[in-house]
Amino acid sequence: MLTNFEDITTDVTEYEFNVVMQVVRELLERRPKGKHNAITASQLVRKIQSEHVFRDGYKFDAIRVRKIISTLRLTGTLPCICSHSRGYYVAKTIDEMNDTVESLRQRIRQQIRVADAMEKQRDEWIDEPVCKCNTKSLFHQPFCPMNQNVW
Repeated sequence: MLTNFEDITTDVTEYEFNVVMQVVRELLERRPKGKHNAITASQLVRKIQSEHVFRDGYKFDAIRVRKIISTLRLTGTLPCICSHSRGYYVAKTIDEMNDTVESLRQRIRQQIRVADAMEKQRDEWIDEPVCKCNTKSLFHQPFCPMNQNVW
């Protein structure tokens, strides 16, 4: 699970692992291979919901599809699941695999740059003076009753 995203990044449940993951795998296996045959998470949801009935109370949506695809990739249950801006597909060529790996690495690098920038901003903020009421908050000072120039 990811901090601040716990509700949408919960681990795959036993039911998802034993039932739903197999349905997603089978659908992707049946599709023609290659980038030009990609299917979006939303399309996967609609297609699978039209063919399968899941247990009562189970919410199958694009968020769960992404988590299940991630688990399929990590376990190697269905090798070579690739993705690009138009959806998921099983690779037909080594170039498609290489493109997906590079895209993943580029996104990781961008996330690291954003995290580094936020840490820098946080560190600069720590050096700012504390409000008269001794509260350290990004937006507290202008609104604090202890300050003379209250709005």
